[in-house]
Amino acid sequence: MEAVELPADLVNAVARREVLLVVGAGASIAVCGDPDSPVSWKGLLHDGLRYTAEQNLLSAEAAQNGTALLRSGFFDATASLINDALQGSRGDWLMSAFNELETEDGRIRLYDAIASIQPSSLITTNYDTLLGSYLERAPISWTSQGFATALNLPEALRNTVLHVHGCYLESDSVVLDAADYERLSRSSAMEALQTAAATRPLLFVGCGPDGLRDPHFRRLWDWLGDVTTRQHYALLPKSVDSKAMRAVSGNHLRFILYDGDEDDSYAALPLVLEQLADEASLETGQLQDVGRVAVEALGKVVDEIRIAVLTARGFEALVPEALPPIESLEENQQERLHRLLAQQTRGADLCIVPLPVTRKDADSICMASDVHTLVPLEEGGMLLGSPEGEPEIFEDSVVEVDFSDGPPKACRPASPGHQQRVLR
Repeated sequence: MEAVELPADLVNAVARREVLLVVGAGASIAVCGDPDSPVSWKGLLHDGLRYTAEQNLLSAEAAQNGTALLRSGFFDATASLINDALQGSRGDWLMSAFNELETEDGRIRLYDAIASIQPSSLITTNYDTLLGSYLERAPISWTSQGFATALNLPEALRNTVLHVHGCYLESDSVVLDAADYERLSRSSAMEALQTAAATRPLLFVGCGPDGLRDPHFRRLWDWLGDVTTRQHYALLPKSVDSKAMRAVSGNHLRFILYDGDEDDSYAALPLVLEQLADEASLETGQLQDVGRVAVEALGKVVDEIRIAVLTARGFEALVPEALPPIESLEENQQERLHRLLAQQTRGADLCIVPLPVTRKDADSICMASDVHTLVPLEEGGMLLGSPEGEPEIFEDSVVEVDFSDGPPKACRPASPGHQQRVLR
């Protein structure tokens, strides 16, 4: 998939960890691999008709009418029919629909990509707890008094998923029909979300045009139009119908389109999120481009050398707290690592990798870098890679780099008592 052109304001907001990430049904559908399961709105309504008919809560004629409404696209009317029939059985139905959902191992990469964004708050319109269970985050529904507090938690305490349409574990919180939406619109949770979205951008992931037309979000757009000019964003596959997008577009919502498979429109979504996380990392110092670094270069002090310092934080999405053995990574992870290295070193005079790696990995890193690259080796010494020639090995782990005549072209051991900045 080709790289997506991401708005600079969004990248900067992710870098500052200000984004309110809203995850829609498309994400649950993607990790389950079944668009007809109850994680989708249509699939849940179909299951509701099945349950109410099996429990004799709906007559055969009413169930047929409900099926006809669903097939004709009258989802709200179908939801009201089911909700009226359930009466005190709503909790039992939701438990039967969601309690045994399973994800496909090959599709869980999307949740890892969502986590890599490190949002200010993680919000979902879904009733299921698949995302929270995988990320080990507690569900908080909009009916909870802790909802507003969780929207503004400091980074170290962000361990929740906020269910803005309710969670199946709390059946009274689940928003099904117009009456439920009315309760939500007058809630303190809605007020808190409005206040948060006035100062922090929303990023919708796995929310199609139908989800963005949700009455709750329509009210949010209308309110935001009166109080702020803050831009919000939605990631959508290019296959989405343009008429559907126009129905929800406005001054406050910008669509970011990516190439999506017609049969699985969310398959490429992890790549887009990973690209966003990678570009944001270049803004934060997780991968840091250090300006004004003084280096003794063959007896001279050279100022303002641009040195790209690659730190372990930049690789957390691959293997936490360490630069992983590159040969052990899956092909898509290797491609991402190489892209990350190439992005970070672009425009620098020298790239430094402060973590010791194998010679094989050092060669791979140097190949991915467009500039001279200094890599410590596990077996001792340093490898200096050059974009023009073969890499050179130095036995010393503390070296000086020659910047005296253009780009670095040689290394030598640091002199005793060397006081200027050296590369360790």
